[in-house]
Amino acid sequence: MTRNGTKFTTHEEIRGAVTAVSPTSISVKAADGVTENNVVGAGVKVHLKADGKGKAGTTGEVKVGGHVAVIGTGTGPLTAKRVLDRGAGTTK
Repeated sequence: MTRNGTKFTTHEEIRGAVTAVSPTSISVKAADGVTENNVVGAGVKVHLKADGKGKAGTTGEVKVGGHVAVIGTGTGPLTAKRVLDRGAGTTK
């Protein structure tokens, strides 16, 4: 949680499998069965794992079934700020 003037912002993260993805949202199911829907805005930063290295990407490159960590802020549906895509079959 951070404070911006008189307002607090909650920071959250979820790791798991992508169950749905669109230009405006990404849904992730964690290992404990909880599914979280995240709003994707224009400022989201996407990082893709490719050939053992990372590269910048877009939400259009994130695939259903892939393993991600989504870091967001807000309450209710979180607004994704960063998406770290580890690719299919990766649990770490």
